[in-house]
Amino acid sequence: MQIKNDKGFKRVIDRNSKKLQAMTMDKLSERDIKELSTTIVRKQIESDLMKAYQGILGSQYPIKGLIVVKWIMQ
Repeated sequence: MQIKNDKGFKRVIDRNSKKLQAMTMDKLSERDIKELSTTIVRKQIESDLMKAYQGILGSQYPIKGLIVVKWIMQ
């Protein structure tokens, strides 16, 4: 497997942004506010999202890490 450089990563993100946003909303809507406020659940969601994103982007663009800077709950 050949790994592409990071230059194509933004392009593949932009091309799949709607799918990534939908996946994020689906994963977050599976939990209630109390669950989302716990550190363990947040870490699990970050892990789940990273795996789901990788599935959408494909293995030629490996995700090295996911940083969630803000949790918004309504």
